[in-house]
Amino acid sequence: ASKQSGYSVTPPDAEFNVRLSSIAVPVLGPDSVIACVNIVWIDGACSENQIVNDYLSMLIDTAQEIADAYAIRFPLGS
Repeated sequence: ASKQSGYSVTPPDAEFNVRLSSIAVPVLGPDSVIACVNIVWIDGACSENQIVNDYLSMLIDTAQEIADAYAIRFPLGS
C-alpha cells in the first residue's frame, strides 16, 4: 500500500509543514492482518518508485519474519 498523494498530518498553517510519503506491507496472521510494516520519507527526497525498488523486498521479508515469529509465539489453536 502507499499513502494517498498530498496527505499530510501537519496542518497547512503549521510552522513546519512537511509532506510525507510512505509504503507499507501487511504482517499476516493465520486469519487476519496482525500489523503493518512501513517506510516513511519526506516527499521529494526520493521517488516512490525508487523506494519500492530499493526497499519493498526488505519490507516483505521483514513482514514475513514477524509473521513467522508470531506463529511460533502464538501457535494456532492455543
